Amino acid sequence: MPIALGAILVGIAALRRQSSDFAVTNRRVVMKVGILNTRSIELLLDKIEAIAVNQSVPGRLFDYGDIIGTGSGGTKEAFRRIQSPHELRRAVQTATTEGLSPAASHGAHATRA
Repeated sequence: MPIALGAILVGIAALRRQSSDFAVTNRRVVMKVGILNTRSIELLLDKIEAIAVNQSVPGRLFDYGDIIGTGSGGTKEAFRRIQSPHELRRAVQTATTEGLSPAASHGAHATRA
């Protein structure tokens, strides 16, 4: 019974990981998370003040964590248990400083809008 429960939890986590999409363009960051209930947000690059990454010990081992984007005016948008959160943050920082980031693998893509 515990093995079946573990397999179900791993399966749910894998589905959630595969259903998360992030894109960084020269103008905005688009994030979508979810399978049945989806959550998406589009942030303009020039309105993003900070991108924070929080990772637990298991998150560091398996490369997942929480991303908290702070927009102008202090608005915060949090996305939990995101694959490769540091990669997404680097793509946003690069796009902010250079206008367009290089394509990042594992779900964070850079494109021109």
